[in-house]
Amino acid sequence: MLEPLLAALASGGAAGAFVYYLAHTALTERLRRGIAHEYDAKLEQVRADLLRGSQESLEGLRSATRSKDAVSQTQWETKRDACLAALRIVDGTFSHIPWDGVAAQKQPKPGIDAIRDCHNRLALSCEARDVLDAFKACLGIDDTISADLVVDLRSAIRGELGFGRHQLDHDRDKAWIAKVNQAVEIV
Repeated sequence: MLEPLLAALASGGAAGAFVYYLAHTALTERLRRGIAHEYDAKLEQVRADLLRGSQESLEGLRSATRSKDAVSQTQWETKRDACLAALRIVDGTFSHIPWDGVAAQKQPKPGIDAIRDCHNRLALSCEARDVLDAFKACLGIDDTISADLVVDLRSAIRGELGFGRHQLDHDRDKAWIAKVNQAVEIV
């Protein structure tokens, strides 16, 4: 009689232990899935926040870059315009000087206001003093003037505008075109 009771208790105890094990495993699995789901949701929120923040930062950088590029472009155009004005002033000045007895074909002579305006624009926009020094030399500020000084001015302008510092025009004897011979019709 004791054996069936012990067998019943043992089988009931084993069944109870099995039920306890199943309940414990199910509860543990449910808790683990709940925590994993909450963790995944928080992780997804953090990812979304990081992505949004990085996109905002990237757009800010793009905007700043566009703004800086626009400023740089405007500065370069201002410098180029001042340099081209300097060349026009030098051409106008040179056209009123007889070079080696050759009367140049005249252009409008630049006024002092245009010369000063150009000088100021060069002084404000150029990074190096080469263009300004060559411009003044071409105008005879130091009391000596020669047509070949325009080669130095052109080279300084090329360097300032980023086109290279080497001289393209090495012919200093014919550096400035004083006149163009008119075509003669042969009859």
